[in-house]
Amino acid sequence: MPSWKERFAGGTALLTKLSDNAQKIDDLRDEKNLLEFQQQALDLQRILYEAEQEIFRLNQEVDELKDKMRHTDSLEFDEKLGVYRKDGDPLSYCANCFHTNGSLVPLQVSSGIKCTVCGKVFKNPPAMVAFSR
Repeated sequence: MPSWKERFAGGTALLTKLSDNAQKIDDLRDEKNLLEFQQQALDLQRILYEAEQEIFRLNQEVDELKDKMRHTDSLEFDEKLGVYRKDGDPLSYCANCFHTNGSLVPLQVSSGIKCTVCGKVFKNPPAMVAFSR
């Protein structure tokens, strides 16, 4: 039978081992918490990146709309001819393309005046000027 000193030494070693294991468990918990924190940080970075991309896309869209507004500010619809015209511009523009997608497409003279994009043919009154190639 072991003496009390040996039993005490064995108990002390066991307590030390338990304490070391408890520390290792705490370290693992800390590592797990750190990993979870790092994952959350990565998720936030991804969300921020996506938001920045959306802001960039929206800024481009705003610039495009501003550009369209600059081009269409002086635009007037000629009800008699069914086309658009700009102040100081001799060309006529397709009303169909403008109403469909906001594009200013110069009309081309052929047999009548024809839009090269949508194919719509307009009457060719002498007052109407179109783009000829």
